[in-house]
Amino acid sequence: MAARKRKKQGDGATVKADEPKIPSESAAEKEAQKTELDAKIKASKVAELKEMHLTPLPLVITVLICSGALWIFALRDFIATGRVIGGAMDEAMQAMIRDIIRGQEGDQ
Repeated sequence: MAARKRKKQGDGATVKADEPKIPSESAAEKEAQKTELDAKIKASKVAELKEMHLTPLPLVITVLICSGALWIFALRDFIATGRVIGGAMDEAMQAMIRDIIRGQEGDQ
């Protein structure tokens, strides 16, 4: 263990005898370095968040368009207007649903 000696300033702190004193940086330099590191960390976190958690815009638009069209068909079926609004495929779907419902009514 290295020998320690008292500083002559009388502040009570001790230093190693063979260790040269390192000049300390000023408070302004430390604050500037801290601000720079904080900005780098924040930028990397924002980039990681954008990369990992945000969905692609074309996917969002596609889901909204498709769910809107399905919402219209669901309301039409819920209100039971019976109008064909989607062409031949919609008419076939209505006939299938009607047969399923009639089959369930016959079972009871």
